[in-house]
Amino acid sequence: MQKKGSKTKALVIFDATLTGRRGKHVENISFHKLGKKTVRGHKIVNFVLVLGEDVIPLSAVAHYSQGYCEENGFTYKTENELVIDWLNWLHASDLFPREIIKHLHFVCDAGYDAKKVQKAINRIGCHFTMCIKCKRQIDGMAIDEYFRRQRIIPWQSIRLFARKDGKMVRKEYRIRIAAEVKLKGFGLVTAVYSEMKRRDGKKSSKYIVSSDPCMSGGEIVETYKRRWAVETWHKEMKQEHGFGDCQSSSFRAVETHINFCLAAYNLQRCHDPGLPKPGTTVTEYATVYKIKEASLYLNQFNGVSRFKKAANEALAAITQGEAA
Repeated sequence: MQKKGSKTKALVIFDATLTGRRGKHVENISFHKLGKKTVRGHKIVNFVLVLGEDVIPLSAVAHYSQGYCEENGFTYKTENELVIDWLNWLHASDLFPREIIKHLHFVCDAGYDAKKVQKAINRIGCHFTMCIKCKRQIDGMAIDEYFRRQRIIPWQSIRLFARKDGKMVRKEYRIRIAAEVKLKGFGLVTAVYSEMKRRDGKKSSKYIVSSDPCMSGGEIVETYKRRWAVETWHKEMKQEHGFGDCQSSSFRAVETHINFCLAAYNLQRCHDPGLPKPGTTVTEYATVYKIKEASLYLNQFNGVSRFKKAANEALAAITQGEAA
């Protein structure tokens, strides 16, 4: 499955986002780690489809805390178990035809470095590219130790381009590639050690593996780099579509609000000229729509008096409703 006119693969990226919440009576609230910080709130695992520059949300799965599961009779599941359940659902559902699913490529960060997740992706006939922890074993030793010992593996320099503030920025990487190595608990993969120099002079290094044997080292790094699309999407959803604005104490209301946000995002991506632009509130849209309806009276015969009559009738209906 590829975007027309492009050789870009169809990527499915999954990642979790946190929404901070406060209050004693808020349901499904727990502490979650975010880097070196701890956030008290809700965790939502999002699955998005990336086609070129387009990001299409597929599903948002809520992570239930142990306390919330006990109160409602649910079975507690970890974040990785939620991902595995969604992968099994994808294979059994009609969201994509079976011949299309086989061409999907999954991308995720080291937080999902688990053999069960990797096997679940392989079980539905797909490949993955993911960052793994430095102590994950390949060919019987930790991957950081493997690349430290295998000094015979040469360095390669690659250049990738990224869009930043409307401009194309070039980034230089140097990589080492180990093809057909055995990832413990999974099987044969291509492992890449990637280094990038930052502006402060420090080096940013990652260990990336891919189950697709046809991908080169540069393609693996470029594919993983596109994982950043989900982070940008999270930021846009929170700033423009109110993803984390629901303040209800009921978590079912929070889940409903999130689904409405996803629906609004998809509708606005249809580029329908009749839809409001991102950031428009419901009150603003309703007010402008009423003014647009009222303007039709002004173009009719005796329009001013008809407009005043309609306005007085609407005001009277509101006043009667309040009095009742």
